[in-house]
Amino acid sequence: MSSSPVKTTHTQTTTVTTTTNKTYVFTSESGEEIILDLKNAATTRPHARKVKGSIVTSDFAQSSSTFVFEYSSEGAGASEPTEIFVPYIHFPGGYRVTASDGHCAIEKHEGYDIIKHEHDNHAHKHRVVVEKTKTVAAKSSRFAWVGHSNIPVYVALGIAVATPYLTW
Repeated sequence: MSSSPVKTTHTQTTTVTTTTNKTYVFTSESGEEIILDLKNAATTRPHARKVKGSIVTSDFAQSSSTFVFEYSSEGAGASEPTEIFVPYIHFPGGYRVTASDGHCAIEKHEGYDIIKHEHDNHAHKHRVVVEKTKTVAAKSSRFAWVGHSNIPVYVALGIAVATPYLTW
């Protein structure tokens, strides 16, 4: 899901009204109440819920669980943290946050996190990337030995033990 560059100079804000371990209910800037099912990966995606400045890029690649968010703080006034909603459903093994500048703080909630990015005052364009850190292990294979690093040692040992019995 990509969005084209948006030129806004106001703060984009959403207010959380209710959260449970299954839903996230918030009110948008326009006053519309929005309900997200935290267990549904198709409808619940990472997004910026509060931006001080103008959005340049907001893109989430579901196949790699990577969220890229860029915004410009030029002419935005006082520095307030930008907030990014991160549902756990897309990051079951955890995630890593990388920011072009400033620092990030993470507020933990049941079923989701809020990343607060406070940018440096001298930079005008900021980039925050949220990406999964590890893949979830697949169900155990019939061939659990596949990929085992000591297989050549076991084969050589087996040959060494069997060779005296084969030479009579």
